[in-house]
Amino acid sequence: MWSDADYMDGFKDWTVGAEKYSGFDTFIKQVYSQHRSVVVIVDPGIKNNSTGYLAYDLGLKMDIWMRTADNKSYIVGAVWPGDVLWPDFTHPNATLYWQRSSNEFLLKYPVDGLWIDMNEPSSFYQGSDTGCPNGNPLDFPPYVPHIIGYNILYQGTVCPSARQYLGSHYDLHNLYSYFEAKATWQVLRTRPDGQKDNRQRQFVLSRSTFPGIQRFAFHWTGDNNADWYNLRYSLSTILSFNLYGIVNTGTDVCGFNSATTEELCIRWTQLGAFYPFMRNHNSLGLPDQDPAAFSPIAQQIPALHVHRVLPRHSQWQHSCPLADGGIPQR
Repeated sequence: MWSDADYMDGFKDWTVGAEKYSGFDTFIKQVYSQHRSVVVIVDPGIKNNSTGYLAYDLGLKMDIWMRTADNKSYIVGAVWPGDVLWPDFTHPNATLYWQRSSNEFLLKYPVDGLWIDMNEPSSFYQGSDTGCPNGNPLDFPPYVPHIIGYNILYQGTVCPSARQYLGSHYDLHNLYSYFEAKATWQVLRTRPDGQKDNRQRQFVLSRSTFPGIQRFAFHWTGDNNADWYNLRYSLSTILSFNLYGIVNTGTDVCGFNSATTEELCIRWTQLGAFYPFMRNHNSLGLPDQDPAAFSPIAQQIPALHVHRVLPRHSQWQHSCPLADGGIPQR
């Protein structure tokens, strides 16, 4: 069971909305009793000026936030909760901060995995709430690579001149998700009581990636569209990430943006049964697109009963490398 940011109180990490999600802890236990799993989303941006909110107060105390180019203040972005501060996951205390921020949440809501999103990092501001420093060559380099939908380097993200513990964000932007995934993996590996949990593999799903992240996280390809082009495009996308070493990769089956159709969703589900990672996921406000939402005839199509297909596929993935003396997919 996947829960997007709707479960949060005001879209703040490590919180649960008391009204819509009262009894969430009991619900998690019910899901577990059916031998199923629960994964919730977490974004890196922490709501600014939110005194009394542990993740914010602790970040101030530990001085964990990314800073402006002049190092005089914290750089402010904007995501779903409004204005946010960015944890600097290259800081030596970043993992400790992430653990302490999440301990109380994970004690009450012992979810199986964490889904880290908006971690390019993505911001609704262009650079920051005040823009980026005029004339700074990191923010305004002589050459700006082509970025689909954007015309400046910092559009939709943090100023490249922002300061992190290991250097400028210009040099560390592509590594932001790597360090966040590493800290999140450690959060799941170390139980809230401080003991190492080696009984099961930690599940971290990341939108943003960089080489080496496969040690800590899996990947889904982000917001796609509900159309036949994106169904076809998913094949080359997943295979590309397999070549990069990020084997457990998938796309949003049936499409994320726009309403899908029954025929498209059936065919996409048939294809998705053979993705390394499969998940049906769409945007808020769109019609339901799980198999139960379609006609009785569609529900009877054997390919929609994915649990009948995946065990055989998983066995094949495990046995083929062994036959050649290799290592099974992990």
